[in-house]
Amino acid sequence: MSELKCIKVPVVLGLGETQHLICTEIPLKPPAFEIKDVVKRVDVTQCCVGGVVKDEVKERCIAKVIIDAVLRKNINFKTHEGNRDHQDHHGNHTGDGRKDPDVQGALETKMLCGDLRHCFVEIPFCTLVEVALDIPFSKCDKLDVRDLFCQLEEAEVVAQCEEEYRDDHGRIEKIIEKDVVRVVVKVERLEQFKVAKMGECHFSTHC
Repeated sequence: MSELKCIKVPVVLGLGETQHLICTEIPLKPPAFEIKDVVKRVDVTQCCVGGVVKDEVKERCIAKVIIDAVLRKNINFKTHEGNRDHQDHHGNHTGDGRKDPDVQGALETKMLCGDLRHCFVEIPFCTLVEVALDIPFSKCDKLDVRDLFCQLEEAEVVAQCEEEYRDDHGRIEKIIEKDVVRVVVKVERLEQFKVAKMGECHFSTHC
């Protein structure tokens, strides 16, 4: 006879997901001539099973998973100060954007100089994920929430929309970004199993 050992193993009871819409107004200082790119990342700071309720219609147990998260953005943008600088074929500059009156019909080189800036934004948010549990409906009331825990599977921006607001000089003063964040979690519970080793095989049963 092989010796039986009892071990605890996390068992997945269910998987669920939600989508959360975040709308953010972001002022840019100084105003931007052009937005180069926006890098986004979603970080989940807390994931907990807040309770279990009964779905009487579909006769199933639903775990309410509460999510605390932060959407982080790094906006890289180009700036410019003052008016465009023009240079004629003689190398003369006219900083007010007009041609040199002494050079009629001359070719111009338009120059626009400025800095590359960035704006880092953190947007905290909370959301709720409902997870249908793979347990008999009759055992919903017997579940102890303290025995359940959640694991993050995915958290990412899946859709986005951006609006730019410009000043009288055509520079971007602020942007309004709308992001759809998708969060996927699974609910687990530790269960005990008896494990017996016979030759090269392992056999297990519930303790």
